[in-house]
Amino acid sequence: MNRMYTHNNAPAYILGWGNTSFDADFTIAPLMRSEKVLSNIALPKLDALIDQGISTMDPKKRQKIYSDMVKYIKEEVPWAWAYQQIDIYGVNERLNWKARTDELMVVFEMSLRSRTVVSGP
Repeated sequence: MNRMYTHNNAPAYILGWGNTSFDADFTIAPLMRSEKVLSNIALPKLDALIDQGISTMDPKKRQKIYSDMVKYIKEEVPWAWAYQQIDIYGVNERLNWKARTDELMVVFEMSLRSRTVVSGP
């Protein structure tokens, strides 16, 4: 059984968490809101900021809330981010493809360039 789900975490683990919407809530709330399945954090002030961010539609107000949230997370250090995964792709030059910032690989967006055949003299 996965240790995260039982809240009996090992001292350290690597977490990969992609987010195709680039909305901070899709990452912060599931992992840091108390009583969520994947969270092992209980910080009432953080919970209040998460709830406020989720329910605010005004983009400027929402940005301020999430900025305050990230500052609070940095101050409280509920997690210590000590490792940054770097993705390296090896790609054949015949492949039409560009790496996405969300790390998602959409294969149906890829295509192959036709080979150039060089004939003799």
